[in-house]
Amino acid sequence: PPPTRWDTALLLILPLRLGLSSFDHKNYSTTLAHTFSLPQSLGFLGGSPRHALWFYAANADGSTLYGLDPHTVQAAPSLSPSLSHHHRPIHLSDDYLRSVHTTKPAVMDVTKLDPSLALAFYCQDHADFTNLCTSLQNLNNSCTKQKKPILFDVVERLPDYTNVTDVMAELAGAAADSFSCDADLLPAAGRREDDNDLSDEDDYVML
Repeated sequence: PPPTRWDTALLLILPLRLGLSSFDHKNYSTTLAHTFSLPQSLGFLGGSPRHALWFYAANADGSTLYGLDPHTVQAAPSLSPSLSHHHRPIHLSDDYLRSVHTTKPAVMDVTKLDPSLALAFYCQDHADFTNLCTSLQNLNNSCTKQKKPILFDVVERLPDYTNVTDVMAELAGAAADSFSCDADLLPAAGRREDDNDLSDEDDYVML
């Protein structure tokens, strides 16, 4: 069947983890910086532990990120006087517009970035979303040519995980069959009979 089309706007937020204990800047920093150049990009949410920021730009090589603190409280703009009670336009004065800008953005070295972050994109309609998918696929192709990992993959349909589940079950069963629970074969830290001299830190759990 033909793909479902829609004409409403879409806010797309993609949570990612780009590294295990730290951000893998050698593989991801340049690609992450290039996402800012996409017309649909809203930047990304990230930062360091206990210090979240919204990043809206980066150096071309991805070495430095520029952002704003989303926790800064901003007063709502005033409403313009109107004879209608149902429609009162917002009055954006010059003072208010200046208050939502800053000359001192937050600057972060990309090596300090936490690996958990969330990319954000805004698509006006289905055609804009299709354009975003094409741009992301081109970005992935560029990563492949440079032998770098992609940020995430773009596919036309939900992958079939049925076979993957079966393989995982078989591997788990094989591992269980090959593991002996004979207490005499376990290391001393795994035995409970004469572990009076062992602390709780010496015990472990086999998963």
